[in-house]
Amino acid sequence: MRVVILTNRQGNQIALSNKIAEVAEVAAIVFSKNIPRKSPNLSKKTRLFINGLANRTIGREFVNVWFEMQSKYNSLYPNLPTKNIIEVQNINDAETVETIEKISPDLVIVSGTNLVGKKIIKAAQKRSGIVNLHTGISPYVKGGPNCTNWCLAKNWFHLIGNTVMWLD
Repeated sequence: MRVVILTNRQGNQIALSNKIAEVAEVAAIVFSKNIPRKSPNLSKKTRLFINGLANRTIGREFVNVWFEMQSKYNSLYPNLPTKNIIEVQNINDAETVETIEKISPDLVIVSGTNLVGKKIIKAAQKRSGIVNLHTGISPYVKGGPNCTNWCLAKNWFHLIGNTVMWLD
């Protein structure tokens, strides 16, 4: 099975890509910098600022553990499982669609990106489709970078888990 992985450059995502390569041919990896296409409004900027401040104070222990985990993954998986690497600002950039259409993989796997748009989903559906690997229980735990730490910080122990979903 040939796959294209849409992800980011964090150590946990590179580890995941290497694990996938143990059971499938990784034809390409598209790394997204996850830069939003639109500038966030004032409400979102305020929320991001408060969350950042909370991470540096109350959530410092969780942040430290997160970075330790990333460091460990970086040392365990120093190499990428393919030489076909594409870098984009946002996963919905045209280059991502072009890569999927050119390679025509059996499956597209998404983990650690911003929301995937319709053009990406449509391109992936020409074969087996596109599956999203989410590190939280959807729809209750949204976004990253670490849904487990978020659940721990909020005492949402019942929402620690993973969601695997087909995107259509």
